[in-house]
Amino acid sequence: MSYPKRHISPNAGSAPTSARLLRSTHPDAYNTYSGFYSPRRSNSSKRSASEERKDIDTLRKEALYLRNSFRNAIQEIKQIKIAHQEDLKSMHFAFEELRREIETIKFEKVEKTTQQNGGGSIEEYTKLAQELISLRTDVDRLSSSIGKESRASAVQSYENFLHEKTRGRGH
Repeated sequence: MSYPKRHISPNAGSAPTSARLLRSTHPDAYNTYSGFYSPRRSNSSKRSASEERKDIDTLRKEALYLRNSFRNAIQEIKQIKIAHQEDLKSMHFAFEELRREIETIKFEKVEKTTQQNGGGSIEEYTKLAQELISLRTDVDRLSSSIGKESRASAVQSYENFLHEKTRGRGH
């Protein structure tokens, strides 16, 4: 029985691409990998050592460039975050000022409508209200004292009436 022939690639004994990259970029790769990933070159490899060194150098430069751009991006994000927080603070401050202005406009509008309706300002209304309250309390006091006096005088007049009646009978 014969088995079908397999096609053998020229890179059959070499490591996979990812392992090859690890071996080429890691400084201790020759000590950590097994003999399968030996640093010796196979005859089938068409690249020279200087070309691989150039590739390694370009990969290192790319990694350094990416690290630097990553750091720069982080710094930019921090600056954007700080600027965003400052914008939020200024917007909050502007909102509070706008709210105060709206309240003063409402107050002025109420004051204007009261003046148009024949009244004075709100301060005058508060003074008048206080005077009205004090006058009402004075009236209440006077009415209660008048009520007491009238009751006392009514009682007195009734006693006088009773006294005269009893006096008139006794005569």
